[in-house]
This record gives sequence, C-alpha cells and structure tokens, in this order.
Amino acid sequence: MGKEPSQSTMLTHNAALNRVFDEAVIRNFLTVANRPKLDAKGREGVRRPAFELEEIRALNAGFEGWIGRSRDADQRESRLLLRDYVSMLLDTGARPGKELLQLKWNQIKGEAVKPIETTTDQVDEEGEAITLTNLNHSVAMVVTGKKKTRTMVGMSRTVDALRAIGQRNYPNVDQPYLMPLKNLTKPSNKEFVLRIVREGKEVDISKSLQHMFTSYLKEHNLLIDPVTEQQRVFYSLRHTYATFALQHDKVPIHTLCKQMGTSEGMIRKHYSHLDVVKAIEQLRGEESRQLINAGGVIDEAYISTKATKAQPKAKAKKKLGKA
Repeated sequence: MGKEPSQSTMLTHNAALNRVFDEAVIRNFLTVANRPKLDAKGREGVRRPAFELEEIRALNAGFEGWIGRSRDADQRESRLLLRDYVSMLLDTGARPGKELLQLKWNQIKGEAVKPIETTTDQVDEEGEAITLTNLNHSVAMVVTGKKKTRTMVGMSRTVDALRAIGQRNYPNVDQPYLMPLKNLTKPSNKEFVLRIVREGKEVDISKSLQHMFTSYLKEHNLLIDPVTEQQRVFYSLRHTYATFALQHDKVPIHTLCKQMGTSEGMIRKHYSHLDVVKAIEQLRGEESRQLINAGGVIDEAYISTKATKAQPKAKAKKKLGKA
C-alpha cells in the first residue's frame, strides 16, 4: 500500500483472509491448531473533513461567477454539471461515484408537490399581506450503493439540479411548473442523468469531475480543512450532509442510515463527536437548508482568487444571494 493501513482496512483484509483459512481447514491444508491468528493493529482511521456553514454558503455562492468565467461553451457545460452534482450530493448525502453518476432518468420514481404558504410582513400595492408559496418539491431516486439498491430522497435542491440538467440536455421537452420532471422520468428514458450531450452524443465527464472540484475549491480557498489540514474531496459533502442532519434537522439515526445506505454503527463511529443522542433532541425542522440558503456576506477569504485579481480590494466582499 505504501503506507500503514488503517484499522478498518486491516479488518476488511482479515475478513477476506479468514475465508481462505476456513476453506484451507475444510480441505485439510490447515488444522485449527496451526491456523494463523490475525490482528488488526492498524492506525486509527481519520474522519474525512466536512464543511462548516460559512464554507458551504461560500461554496454555493462562488459557482455563478466561476461558471461565468468559463473559457468556452464546453467548459461552461462541464462546470454547470459539476454545480448540479455538488447540489445533489449536499442535498442527499449520496456516496460520491456510481450512486449518482450511474443514475438513470427512469430510476427517478417521481416527485411529490406539497405547497407551503408563508405570509410575510410585506404588503402589496393593495395593502394585502404578501404570501410566498414554496412548492416543496421532492423526488425519490433508486440508487445502487456498496452492497445493495435503495431508494434515496432528494429535496428541492436536487429537483432544481435535475430540472437544470433536463433543460440543457432536453431543450424541447416541456417541464410543467408543478411537475417539472414529469416528462423526463418516463420508464422509456434509460439515459444517464449526470451526462453532457454535445452534438447529439452523450459525453461522460465523470472522471474529470473530481479534478474540477479540486480546482474550484482551491480557487476559492476551500480545499484544505483548517481543523484537520486534510484536503477536501466529494466525500466531504456526504459528511457535511450527515453532520447537518444530526445537528439541525429532525432526522433519527435509523432514518439517516436508510437515506445514506450505511449502518447505525458507522454513523455513531464517525459522528460520535456530535454527541448524537443529545443532538437529535435539539433538532428543529429543515433548519440546515434554511441556514445554507440564508443571505449573508461571504468572507473575502473565500472569494475566487481569479475574480479578485481584476477587482479593487475594496470590492472583494460580495452579497450572498439565494443559493
């Protein structure tokens, strides 16, 4: 391996080797007495770095300018797809890789529209209170994880990302206001979702997504986690999702395990630092999504290094719009 394996890696390798020893005993190549004993004294695993709330806001806010600085149409398409992929990972907690990259349109089972009306303090020209309607879109996706297939739920950010991909790849397909994915998720549509279509041909850029993500994070001063000093990768978004779900949303551990396709033991192992049981009692609705989407000022530390070169230093901060 070129490095000391972690304890979890040792356990995985030992499990496989023990199967070999089991067979050797059955075939009389080994006896129980002289069967080698395996240990798992590897280094302790290090938790992958996540993003803090301010960093997630900066991550979302930087995409618009970054996409606008694309050198040509092909790069712009690739950057748009990366933005949508990041939105889906952050919104669902999916494993980076095949869970979403192998997702097909016909594996999206449908969406539920449950409008939520909120009365604001503002009034219209006639003096009536202004009411905002949130369609509260959600979608169920059938994905294949490490061991088996499961149904994973995506909320409005996922639906928005899917709708944007559909508009780019299927410009002639109608997207109804209430059910924007209705005509894209038909059983006959077996095409992959996270792909780019150029000149009528499907282009797979899945291998270049991590490189683009690394470049994006580096440009916006988000690549290295200041606490662990580790480099962030796509998996950091999965850990961010789990952290926010436990700290801010009403997500029981059992439900979180189903959504993320993992075990309760793994959740407790990797997020025990959050004091899980105590955190769940303090959860409040969909607070994490409201926090991420809330307005605010992005610290100049996260402003694109390329964008600021052409601007006066006094303009290095910008107002964060709705993500």
